[in-house]
Amino acid sequence: MRGMVNSTAPTMLERLLDSIVDQLPPEAAEVFTNLYAPDDVKARLDALAEKILSGGLEPAEQDEYDGLMQIVHAVSMIQERIDLRHGVQPPSVTDSGTYIESVDIGSPVVPMPTSTKPVAQFDGLEALLDDLDENMRPRSRG
Repeated sequence: MRGMVNSTAPTMLERLLDSIVDQLPPEAAEVFTNLYAPDDVKARLDALAEKILSGGLEPAEQDEYDGLMQIVHAVSMIQERIDLRHGVQPPSVTDSGTYIESVDIGSPVVPMPTSTKPVAQFDGLEALLDDLDENMRPRSRG
């Protein structure tokens, strides 16, 4: 049928990730799986996250944060792909170090205006940042 998507076919992103991993020699894959962010970068991400929680970022800061998070996410996806190729299963949710995962939060719900000032909620943001810190540390492969 026209317009139907085969959910078992790899997505473009999966094909790109597979292509990148396929081209890595074993030594490069090992180095890639042990990549981590330097302390000053982690500190900057933490500072930007704090600003998000306390009122928001300036446009330039938002661009910086978004760019950093895109790189972190891309590296994490490639690391996970390398691990899967070598039979290493991602840690379970109960492990202290977990992979950053995409979360489906559903369709946005726009509340009706009220007379009180809305309260911003960032449930789980601190946990996400803690997980990010854990994932950016070097991992030993054995």
